[in-house]
Amino acid sequence: MGLYVLLTVGCSGAPAPEPDAEVPGVRVQPLEGAALYRRISLDLRGALPTDAELDRAEAGEVDALVDELFADPRLEARLTDLLGERWLTRVDRFPLDGDVFGYQGEEDAAFRDAIGEEPVRLAARIVADDRPWSEVVTGDTTMVEETLAAIWPVAYPEGASGWQEVRWTDGRPALGVLGTNGFWWRYDTSQGNLNRHRASALAQFLLCEDYLSRPVAVAALDPALAESVEELVHVSPGCLGCHASLDPLASALFGFWWLDGTSEQELVVYHPEREHLGAYYLDVEPAWYGTPVEPAELGAAVAADDRFGRCAVQTWAELLWRRPVDPDDFTVIAALEADLGEVGFTGHALLRAVLETEAYRAGALGPGATAADAERTRTRRMMSDLLYASVLADLTGFQWRESGIAVLQDDEAGYRVLAGGVDGRTVTRPLFEPGLTRAATLERLAEAAASHAVTEGQAGRGQLVDAAVLATRPGDDAFRAALSGLRRRATGALPEAAVLDDDAAMWTAIEAVDGADAAWTATLAVIFRDPAFGVY
Repeated sequence: MGLYVLLTVGCSGAPAPEPDAEVPGVRVQPLEGAALYRRISLDLRGALPTDAELDRAEAGEVDALVDELFADPRLEARLTDLLGERWLTRVDRFPLDGDVFGYQGEEDAAFRDAIGEEPVRLAARIVADDRPWSEVVTGDTTMVEETLAAIWPVAYPEGASGWQEVRWTDGRPALGVLGTNGFWWRYDTSQGNLNRHRASALAQFLLCEDYLSRPVAVAALDPALAESVEELVHVSPGCLGCHASLDPLASALFGFWWLDGTSEQELVVYHPEREHLGAYYLDVEPAWYGTPVEPAELGAAVAADDRFGRCAVQTWAELLWRRPVDPDDFTVIAALEADLGEVGFTGHALLRAVLETEAYRAGALGPGATAADAERTRTRRMMSDLLYASVLADLTGFQWRESGIAVLQDDEAGYRVLAGGVDGRTVTRPLFEPGLTRAATLERLAEAAASHAVTEGQAGRGQLVDAAVLATRPGDDAFRAALSGLRRRATGALPEAAVLDDDAAMWTAIEAVDGADAAWTATLAVIFRDPAFGVY
C-alpha cells in the first residue's frame, strides 16, 4: 500500500488550495535544470539522461541539450509511441492476419505490429526530420520494414533492413498518412458505412473535429423515408448537420474502397479506377467542407485548412502535457499556432513550442495557485507503460518479449491494458494515475530487467552495471558510490544517506540467503520500482 500512496502523491503535486482562496503571487513554479531536462529527455527519446547530461543541465545548458535531443536516433521511436496513443492505429487485429501472406508465429506478430505502426511512424519520421507538418498529409512516401516491404507495393531498397521511408509504386496519390494501408486497415469501412467511418477518423485525428460528439436532433420521420437511411441523410436536417460535410469527404476516399474485404489483392493496393464511385454510392461529389476536390487534391485541402495546424498543436500539447486540453487552454493553443505560422510549421518548431509552455514545465504549484490550477496542472507525470519499458530497455538492454511478441503492445498474448496502456479500441487513453494491475505488471518487468542487467554484467556485456560493480559489497566505498550513482541515474538526483543505508541493509539480508547476484537483482528492482524513478 505504501508504494501506491507515495506514487499518488508524486503524481498529483501540492495539495489543492481551498476553493475560495485568493493568494497573490506565482501560480505555477517551473522545473529547471536537471529536473526539467529529465522530463524532456524522457518525453522525447524515452531514455533517462546520463550523468554527464545531468551535470550540464545543472550548469544551465538545458537549451543546448534539447538541441542535441532533436538529433538523437531514439527520437523517432518515442514520437511513434506518443502518436500511437492519439491515433489508435496499434491494435491487435486487422482485416487480414499474416497467415494469409504465409507469415506464422513471430513473423505474423511482427507483421501485425508493423501495420499499426506504419502511419504513426511516418508522421514521427516527418517530425524527427524537422520537415513541414503538412507532409503528414501531402507526402508521397510511407514507412515499412521487412514484413510490410514484402507485401506492400513499395520500392524497398535492396539489401536494406528495418524501418525505411519508401515510395509507393501503385499510383496512389500523395496523401501522407492518409495514403498508408495501415491507417485504412485500422479505420476500415463496410458496404453500408461507405467510408463515413474513415472520413470521421480523418477529421478527428487531423482536424480535432469529432463528428461523434456533435448533438443530433431528429424530428418525427416521414414514414415514406423511414426505411431508407441513405435518403434520410440527404434530407433530414438532423442528419445533414453532419452528413453535409462528412459524406463528400467520404466520397473522396473510394480509391481505398474494397469490394471484397477478405481479399489480400484488394486490401494491399490502391484502386484509382474506383476513385469516383463515391458519387455513385453516396450521391455526392468529393468535396472538402464545401469545396470540390479530386481525390489526389485531398491532402493539400487538409493542409490548407486552418484547423489542421491548430489540431497539430493541440495533439502535441495533449501528448506532452499528459492531459487533455480544455477550453482554458485554447488561448495558449492559438498563440502557439500563430507563432509557428511565423517561424515555419516544422516538426522541431512544433515540439519546441510545446516544450516551452508553462503547462509543460510546471514543477510545483506556487503561492498564488487557485483550486482550478491545482485541478488542471500536472506538476508530476507518471511514466506510461511504453515509456517505462523504453527506459528499462535503454538502461539494461532488456526487452520484454514472449514468443516474439512485445507483451506491452499486445493484449491477446500480452499485458498492454493491464499495464495501463492503450489497446486502440476499448481503451483509448493511457492510465495517468496508479493502478493495481499496472503496479503488478510493471513489477514483473522491473524484476526481469534487473535480472537481465545482473546476468549481462557478470558476462561482461553490462549496460548498467559491470562485473566490477557487482563485485563490491556493503562497507566498501565503491559499493556506496555505485549505489549512489545508480540512484542518481534513475531519479535525476543524489539520494539521501538513509536511502543508501536501507539499500545496503536489504542487500546484506538477501545475500545471506540467496547470494550476491540475487541481492543485486533485488536492489536494482527496488530502484526501478521507486516512485521517484517512475514519476517525472
